[in-house]
Order: sequence, then C-alpha cells, then structure tokens
Amino acid sequence: MTIKNPIKTTYFICRNEAMEIKSYGSVDSTQVMVTGQPHVKTYVMRYAWINNLEEEGIFIKDEL
Repeated sequence: MTIKNPIKTTYFICRNEAMEIKSYGSVDSTQVMVTGQPHVKTYVMRYAWINNLEEEGIFIKDEL
C-alpha cells in the first residue's frame, strides 16, 4: 500500500498477516509512505489513531 501526498495528514497502522502491529506513523502532504504489510488502517482523525494504538498497548508521546 502507498499513501502519497495526502491532502490532510494521514495516520496509519500497519499489521502483518498475524495482525501484529509492525509500524505506525503519519504522512503529510509532502510525504509518501510505502509498505509491504498486508493490513493497513488509515485515520485522518489523530485522536482515533491514538485511541487505537492505546488499545493495543502502544502509548506515544504527543510529538507527532
């Protein structure tokens, strides 16, 4: 999957076949993200992305 120069900052969570989180982050209008992971969930609402990560036991600093 590719996220390329989104109009709005787009947050993502990538999972492998076993549905384990392998990467997460954000892509802004000047960036491109490419992943080979088979499952990618995207969010435009940052709080929804953070809530999903927290449900998985991942707590991020509010720096992104």
